[in-house]
Amino acid sequence: MNVLGDVVRSMTIWNWLALIAFIFFPLSALNAFFGLRSRYRDWRGTKSKQAFENRLKQLSEELDIIETFKNNIRGYFVWVLDAAITPLKTFGLAFMLLLVAFLLPIDIFRTPIIYYGDECFDCS
Repeated sequence: MNVLGDVVRSMTIWNWLALIAFIFFPLSALNAFFGLRSRYRDWRGTKSKQAFENRLKQLSEELDIIETFKNNIRGYFVWVLDAAITPLKTFGLAFMLLLVAFLLPIDIFRTPIIYYGDECFDCS
């Protein structure tokens, strides 16, 4: 009779993570799409003189950065490597933690999440 309760009790941590990812992946994809769309609309035009002056100031700062990198190509490569190292370190750490999780001798990732008092449902 209580099929949904049995399904929830039998879910492991990996099942919960997959369920959460299944819910949030479409939301994040839509957010990225509409965020890029609004950013494109934002650059199409300005509504006031103050916003136009702010845009000109931002554009001049971008051109200064380009000119700096044009004159100092080594500085550009250092800047690119610095920007690329942080995501690579994060990915490497996450991958190592994943490997450690599979090497752990305990079954922490295969146990059900829901416990009621001293008794565990679906524990063998």
